[in-house]
Amino acid sequence: FGINAVDMHGNLSQAARERNLAAFSSGAASALVATDIAARGIHVDDVPLVVHADPPIEHKAYTHRSGRTARAGAAGRVVTVASPAQVSEVRQLLSKAGVTATWTGIEVSSVSTRPSGRGGVRADGRQGSRPGARNGTARGNGGRPRR
Repeated sequence: FGINAVDMHGNLSQAARERNLAAFSSGAASALVATDIAARGIHVDDVPLVVHADPPIEHKAYTHRSGRTARAGAAGRVVTVASPAQVSEVRQLLSKAGVTATWTGIEVSSVSTRPSGRGGVRADGRQGSRPGARNGTARGNGGRPRR
């Protein structure tokens, strides 16, 4: 299971940026994750979905990136993720960009804030940690408390 994705950020070499962009453009990678800075200057037509995880402040940048979904009559979707604190700012951004949005909320309590790989629920559905983990009750010394 997974999504074949490539990244684009300021720490990549130009060769790596070109390789990742080519993989996304050709369809070899189905997702391109780009930071705000790295997204500048990227040109890819016919993108079916743009997700703004942290939308730009400038409405022209928002319009430009979102416009990748609708070139030459093609259809596409734009999803903008905003925290409750960002909603007012994003509403202003969309208004300046001339975008009418459908707003959908989520329950924050339904999102896990626990980092993966640190205990939690295992694949078999049971709660627990690996032996020797500092955050669980299991210990690498046969379950005995340390002295």
